[in-house]
Amino acid sequence: MNNQTGSALGGLRKTPGFTAIALASLAFGMGLNILVFAFTSPVLIKALPYPDPDRLLEVTMAPPDRPEAAVSLNPALYFLLRDRTSAAFETIGVFDAGRTANVAGDATGLAERVAGHRISASGLAALGTSPLLGRLPLPSDEQADAPPSMVLGYELWQERFAGRVDVVNQTVNVDGQPTLILGVMPEGFGLLDNSSDVWFTSGFEPAPGQERQRSLRGVGRLKPGASMADAQAAVKVAMDEYAQMFPGRDEGW
Repeated sequence: MNNQTGSALGGLRKTPGFTAIALASLAFGMGLNILVFAFTSPVLIKALPYPDPDRLLEVTMAPPDRPEAAVSLNPALYFLLRDRTSAAFETIGVFDAGRTANVAGDATGLAERVAGHRISASGLAALGTSPLLGRLPLPSDEQADAPPSMVLGYELWQERFAGRVDVVNQTVNVDGQPTLILGVMPEGFGLLDNSSDVWFTSGFEPAPGQERQRSLRGVGRLKPGASMADAQAAVKVAMDEYAQMFPGRDEGW
């Protein structure tokens, strides 16, 4: 561990109310180029409302000498991480920076502006919380030909849908577009910053040019008993393939 990484970890440990779950980096040579994949999660483990929170890792990219300068993932890298890291991870998922949407639902038919995130099926699965009603999204719900779908937060379900148990599999308008309700999450559930009331699950299919987009926050769940060394080895498989697919992309990160 270099002095800068050690300082970063030390700073997290000293921050009141926060504990570093893990910070590790994997570097490998591409001639004179170095790519580094960093896992960071400066959150208080016992405060996370998810099962086995000590197995959760936030997944970002960062320069090797500045791990605190983490940035979002691009979709192309996410797909490789999701599909190539099963040796150490149960799953790796992503969610975006958030959006607002007009969601209809009550008897008046009027829409209400609410905060939401677009999140992959693997992202909700990684958090490990079972829905109160209905189901979590499946990979098939993310395909381009799948109908738009969403999972409701408990508070929105209570306030906008009067806590009705028949909302599952119902279709309501979101920004004027019919959207299928897959399920309802339990009270107290939220993403890491608790900033959304609903989670939209479509639009995560691969597309050209996605390696140039930085829009996704990653979260992974380690398999029981998997170590950070196991995680590093699994990530190297994905990163080697990424470097071959996009030569010179993300040099120095």
